[in-house]
Amino acid sequence: MFKSKKVMISLGVFVLFALSLTLLANDEDKPIITDSSPVMSNQSLRYESIQYTDKEPEVEKIEQSINYDGYEKVAENDQLALYVEKESLGIKVENKQSGYVFESGLSPDKEYNLNTTWTNQAQSALTIDYQTADGGSDTESILSESSEVTLSLIDDGFAAVVDFAASDISLAIEVTLENDDVIVHIPNEKISENENKLVTLMAYPFLGAVENDAIPGYAVIPDGSGALMRFKDEYSGVSNHFSAAFYGEDLGFSRQKQEEAGVINETNHLSLPLYGIVHGVSQHGFLNVIESGASYANLLVYPAGVSTDFNWITARYNYRYSYFQPTNQSMEGYNTIQEDRNQFDITERISFVEGEKASYTGLAKVYQDKLIDQNIFEEKEDKFDVRLEFLGSEHKPGLIFDSVFEMTPITSIQSMVTQLESEGVADIFTIYKGWFDKGLTGALPEKFPVEDKVASDDEIEETLAFLDDKDIPMYFHTDYLKAYRNAGGYSPRQDVARKINAETINGTDEDYRYVYLSPEKSKEMLDSDLEEYEAIGIKHLAIAHASTLYSDFNDDYFTRLDHQKIWQDMLISIEQQGMKTALYKPNDYLFKATERYLDISLYSSGYFFTTDTVPFLQTVLKGYIPYYAPFSNFNANGTDDLLRMIEYGAYPSYYLTEAPSNLLINSGSKDLYTSEFSDWKDEIVMSYHLIAEALEPVQGETIMNRIVHATGLVEVEYSNGTAIIVNYNDSQMSVGNRNIASKDFIVIEGGEE
Repeated sequence: MFKSKKVMISLGVFVLFALSLTLLANDEDKPIITDSSPVMSNQSLRYESIQYTDKEPEVEKIEQSINYDGYEKVAENDQLALYVEKESLGIKVENKQSGYVFESGLSPDKEYNLNTTWTNQAQSALTIDYQTADGGSDTESILSESSEVTLSLIDDGFAAVVDFAASDISLAIEVTLENDDVIVHIPNEKISENENKLVTLMAYPFLGAVENDAIPGYAVIPDGSGALMRFKDEYSGVSNHFSAAFYGEDLGFSRQKQEEAGVINETNHLSLPLYGIVHGVSQHGFLNVIESGASYANLLVYPAGVSTDFNWITARYNYRYSYFQPTNQSMEGYNTIQEDRNQFDITERISFVEGEKASYTGLAKVYQDKLIDQNIFEEKEDKFDVRLEFLGSEHKPGLIFDSVFEMTPITSIQSMVTQLESEGVADIFTIYKGWFDKGLTGALPEKFPVEDKVASDDEIEETLAFLDDKDIPMYFHTDYLKAYRNAGGYSPRQDVARKINAETINGTDEDYRYVYLSPEKSKEMLDSDLEEYEAIGIKHLAIAHASTLYSDFNDDYFTRLDHQKIWQDMLISIEQQGMKTALYKPNDYLFKATERYLDISLYSSGYFFTTDTVPFLQTVLKGYIPYYAPFSNFNANGTDDLLRMIEYGAYPSYYLTEAPSNLLINSGSKDLYTSEFSDWKDEIVMSYHLIAEALEPVQGETIMNRIVHATGLVEVEYSNGTAIIVNYNDSQMSVGNRNIASKDFIVIEGGEE
């Protein structure tokens, strides 16, 4: 049995207070924040939108009739049986617990609305795109041109060599069983090309594919917090498939002059190299984790009605990227592809699950277990606190001379912390930005000396000692990617990353142009800075852009894999120095070095083909790495975003200054339109106590289950037996004999009857 603890502070009172505070805090330079969505003001529709989660429909047990004609059983263990068809290398995977079978191809007993090309692709284990010797492009599947397949049995599975007939490209594939997993491996060293060049490859793209809505279920997509594509026979307004690069686009390759037609491109960064399929919630499913090759892979999602009647999802591996090669200063030119092939192995680990694991929560727990087994989550601590990120100084250009102006002297943080502590805000961690010479957007990549308008070495030491006495860590914000155009400390010729077409890789912060550093230069600058950090007592770093990967075609060529390894080495160097790191939206390969996850996505990108947003990423991390929401002083929907933090287990964040934010006009931080501590203090206090009431009872615990009882009414169950029920609706809702007021939540703690 449970005992119920009702929240002690009314969310309704909080919202009215926060709204009034925001109105008072704004002046003519600060836009008013309201609690209504500019996109969807009708609340009942809002909670039925793709940014929320639907209640799971009741579904009957899925019945199957499997035709094994042409298939041979090649491996079996206590959990799975693996069958292969010798000509196509198509597979069937039987779960011996339930007898359910996942197939990579089509049933011979049915007729499909597919042309020959799509039929061959659906049936074949491998499909490649290639460039012909005369510069054209073509696609070939194993069955397209009667490719030669040489199959041999190995321990726990099979190995095959495929000689593609039309392209004259050959490669090898191994498929093996390991406990509940099927492992697909394509070694780079076994790829052979002649006149034609391998461009992309897909392996078993139709594994788990569903024709229209023939099977109830969904695909799990690692977009933002997580998204679902429930299987339907049509998706209103969707005419294109989705393509996004795992870990983000490789900036070392220019975009083509014309965007690829018929493709929905990514908005959120795909930080987890995986996707999932569920056939019948709480019945059958699998999670496909890319263990090797993710840095060169795109996630493809095809809803039914786009090209075929099937819903399918897969990874497409890029052995060569296309890019635009300019031929003159007017930027005329042509599209072409890499000459040299990207060098990487492909390894996919497909984990098949049954029962409660066959859901987005269950699949997230499967991935969490893998990270635990790999010691990625060892010695992590998930403890509730509030993140206060302070802007120290900023740079502003002038007609003749640039200027640096102070926003938050480091010693002023002591007073702000003291004020919050007097209001019961005891658990805090801080980040200090813009502490380096010439302000936040002034002198990068150089950081030292410290900007004397906001801090001195003695003042840093004093403030750190003050915070240490209160067990409040201060992380110093830094960036080892950006180099501003007019800054020093780097060579514009030798130290700047370049694209394959020799252009520099660059970006902008508002009106501030910067270039990207070569990965080797980033490492060199960190090694130099580590001595400076130690000298002034800095023990914590908040590192921006650590998940940005790109190939660098400067004199010393670095691949994305090289860049990934350099980032990992940099974080090891920081750890060896006895320092800790907080990272902004880190990719999965950085989790081991991540003490705190900053700016976690609380929503998905909202693509039309998706149907739900879910806390997949949060379920992976909860209990091991504390994660923090984007800044609450930027929220347009304060009440719902606060409830979303509570439901998703995310800790609150505020971006603050001592000085008024209207001083930031015409600076690199001009989008920070409301930040003055005196304006936000009372809301910080109120939101802290409110969220602490919900999340302190589950700090250090993992998410075990999530139930949508009705539209806008969600329950999250934790490993200590505690449950949190959140009601987003404008009216009171009930779960069993418990009532949850409108725009409120209750905490049900596990305990005595």
